[in-house]
Amino acid sequence: MKRGTRWGRIAAAAASASVVAAVVAATANGAPTEACNPTASDPNRFCVAYELLINGGASSGVAGTPFDVDFSVANTSPTRATDTNAWLEAAVLRLADSSISSPPVLTRSSELPDDLLIAGGGPCTAPAYTDCGGGHGALVAHLTGGCCPGGQFASGNFGIRKVVNVNPPPAGDYAAYQVTIEFCVNFGTCFTAPGGITQDLEVPEPSGSGPPPPVFTLDTRAQQSLPIPGGATADYALDNFTFHLDGESNEVDGGGTVVNQVIVRLPLDCGTATGTSDFIAGDLVRAVSVSQTFSVTDCPPAPPSPETPIAAPTPTQLDVEAKEKKNKIKVEGELSPAIPNADVKLELEAKKKDEFQLVTTKEEPVEGGGFDASFKEPKKPKKCEVVATFEGDAEHLASTDTDAVKC
Repeated sequence: MKRGTRWGRIAAAAASASVVAAVVAATANGAPTEACNPTASDPNRFCVAYELLINGGASSGVAGTPFDVDFSVANTSPTRATDTNAWLEAAVLRLADSSISSPPVLTRSSELPDDLLIAGGGPCTAPAYTDCGGGHGALVAHLTGGCCPGGQFASGNFGIRKVVNVNPPPAGDYAAYQVTIEFCVNFGTCFTAPGGITQDLEVPEPSGSGPPPPVFTLDTRAQQSLPIPGGATADYALDNFTFHLDGESNEVDGGGTVVNQVIVRLPLDCGTATGTSDFIAGDLVRAVSVSQTFSVTDCPPAPPSPETPIAAPTPTQLDVEAKEKKNKIKVEGELSPAIPNADVKLELEAKKKDEFQLVTTKEEPVEGGGFDASFKEPKKPKKCEVVATFEGDAEHLASTDTDAVKC
């Protein structure tokens, strides 16, 4: 399918979809959601029913894991069988809007093997094409040529035989996939297009940092010659279809396997992902938009915060001085640093039989870093000593000091 000027018109219509479109929001994996432009009461309305399915129909996925995607699209416009303006010209399929802070993550095409199968690769059999692994559906067509003087509308079927990675991708593309579509148009029998057709799905490089939100623009309308007696050219559009993409693959087109490759994975952040897809009418004026949401669950736990190192206790120093005065032992001392509400234990010991023995004990508060006390002088011994002890706390080390005194 050639893009050229027509593709530019499609892009312009998609860009203006928020202005001209009917916008409907719904939860993914529920029933298909229909949006119409104009309203559903207008007999010439353009309508599309859309549903986004992940992992075969789940409403949520596990954060950081690969996930399969199925887009289900149906043109429900009442006049589409005979009105090309009501055909589906293009579908802009979004897994996540650009406003999402943590969208699903696509792997760059340059990091995946060339011809890696992203969908399909197996049988894809006419005329129903229901066995095509990349998706299938129905189409509408308008035939011109020797077969059909004056033109004739017809129906048909199609299948997506395969979707493969393109490496290297075109310049300016973050990801590029080639889609191979086979189809047939009913004209007495279902006439197939020789060799089918291909189109490229391209995801541009993001303007900012990080991977871009996954957005796939599918050109759903094209022209093709058909081997109908008398000659025919079919102008056709995909009418209703499913489009499948695998989240991971280890198969290469044409046979062979590689190490398993992740193509698209859910974000690491839990929450709700919202993607608004746009559907452009054949007149390139009307569009409808449908928002789908799905949940991301089971996020990995946040790494533990680094523990604040516990400061080592501060060393302390005790200085005690004892003096005999008027049958009393006077004691003075200092504790450094000064510790509010600290206490110092003072022990008076007297020497008896060549060793000091405890006489009495006192607990004295430390005020402004200093302390004082007095003991009644013991009888008979000639040598005494005072032992001062600070036992420490959670922030300070213990310390002790001793001073001898006559008694």
